[in-house]
Amino acid sequence: MKKIVFLLIDIVLLFGAVSYSLFNGKKVVGQGWSKENSEKTILLASGPSLKIDIEKVLKDALRSEVYVLNYFAATEYFRQIEPEYYVLTDRIFWSKNTTRNFKKDNEKLFKYLDEVDWNMNIICPSRGYKWISERLAGNKFIRVIKINSVNIEFKSESINLFALNRNLITPHFINGFVMVLWHAISRNRTNIEIYGADFSLFKEYFVDQKTNELFNSAPHFYENSKALEDVTNKYPDEPKKMLHERLFQQWSSFYQMYLLSEIAKKRNIKITNLSSNSFLDCFDRSK
Repeated sequence: MKKIVFLLIDIVLLFGAVSYSLFNGKKVVGQGWSKENSEKTILLASGPSLKIDIEKVLKDALRSEVYVLNYFAATEYFRQIEPEYYVLTDRIFWSKNTTRNFKKDNEKLFKYLDEVDWNMNIICPSRGYKWISERLAGNKFIRVIKINSVNIEFKSESINLFALNRNLITPHFINGFVMVLWHAISRNRTNIEIYGADFSLFKEYFVDQKTNELFNSAPHFYENSKALEDVTNKYPDEPKKMLHERLFQQWSSFYQMYLLSEIAKKRNIKITNLSSNSFLDCFDRSK
């Protein structure tokens, strides 16, 4: 009985997604600058394994287009690689309701972006588009592209894949790298390589045995700032998420990556996970 109810709900939601698509059009990604004649597309996540792989990335980036995200601009490699795509998904980058340390990190980040002197696209959700566009309006080399999230999570995996493959919905952008991969797939890039996708955050949670407060100190490719050492408290005016909520977010991240791996197969897109260390088991690990 439960399966029938879930199926009926999914059908209603699918009908809604189709209606929304017909009303708003099927435009998936905006037009941006891209590197001509690139051999492949390299996606850089923020995991610590990228420290091991960055030298190989530097060599391959010369003949590839590159996606980066979050605070990559604060590293020494940003200007060496000159990425074509920079993804900012988390509202932390434009939210006023955050800590002083995050505001300092963001101020530094946007100063680095102010200095970009090559054609680069900023990819961001619609809710951050206005603020980011206005903040970077003075840089003629940067084009900001808005992504409209149509997040409908069907109970049926087959319906999920059907709707994703036909651009009726978007994935749940639970983290920035989901948007990175989805954007590259939506552009039908045929040869994608992934680095720094450790996806090991679930190992870093710990609970204070006296206060019951949840913390994590997840390492990144770039050096953790004071803000990044306490990411579970980045919105001080909001209730802190509990462990079951955080673990559900981690499950969702893995599931979205799995769904995207299946979409890539349907579109004959080759994705290779070349991260030296990674818990993603849905992508090939060898060339």
